[in-house]
Amino acid sequence: MPRHLEDFYELYGLPHGYQVQNLKENIYLLNQGLARKFRHPSKSLCKIKTQEEFHKYRLLMFMQIHYLIMRSFMRIGSLYDKRLLYQHDLDFADDLELSFQIAKSYYKQAFVFEKQSRIYARQANQYRFILDLPSIESRLFEMKTGKLNFNRIIRRHISKLEKKQAIIEKFLAKEGRPRPVKKAMLKDLKVAPIAPLSPLKFEN
Repeated sequence: MPRHLEDFYELYGLPHGYQVQNLKENIYLLNQGLARKFRHPSKSLCKIKTQEEFHKYRLLMFMQIHYLIMRSFMRIGSLYDKRLLYQHDLDFADDLELSFQIAKSYYKQAFVFEKQSRIYARQANQYRFILDLPSIESRLFEMKTGKLNFNRIIRRHISKLEKKQAIIEKFLAKEGRPRPVKKAMLKDLKVAPIAPLSPLKFEN
C-alpha cells in the first residue's frame, strides 16, 4: 500500500493509448501523494547527503507532481477539444458546444497546477547544486530559461478553443438549441473543480 509521496509518484503511469479514465486515475494518485510525507532521506529517489539537498529534493518533487497533474488535465482537455473545425462539423454543433465547454474546464484546471509547479520551480532554483534526478532537473532548467512555458501554452489552447466556440455559438443561435439530453449533461458539469491537496509543511 502506498504510504509516502514517492510511493504515489511511482504509481504514476500513462499507457500508449491513454483514455480519460487513465488520466483521471493518475491525477488522483498524484494529488493524493501531495498530502503524504516523504520517505526517509536514505530511501529517496536519489542520493541525499545534506539538509539542503533534501530541501531541494522535496521542492523538485512538488514541482514535478504539479507539472504531471497539469499535463494530465491538458491531455483530458485535448480529448474533448478539436484541433480544426470544418464546415461539415457544424452538423454536430450541439455536441461540440458541450464538448468544448468540457475541454475548457479542464484547461482551466491545468492553470491551477501549472502555477503551483512554477512556484516550486522558482524555490528549487535558488539552490546552485544539481541532484541526481536528470529528467526533473532538466525540466527545472527549461522552466527557468523559459523554454518550457505551459502558462503560455494553456492560454493558447484556450484562445483557439474560444474562437471555435464563437463559431459554434453563432451557428446554434441561428439554428436553435439545446436538446433535452444536453441540458442534463450541462447540469452534470456543475461540480466542484479539483484543487491541489496541500503539501505537508517541512522545515528548510
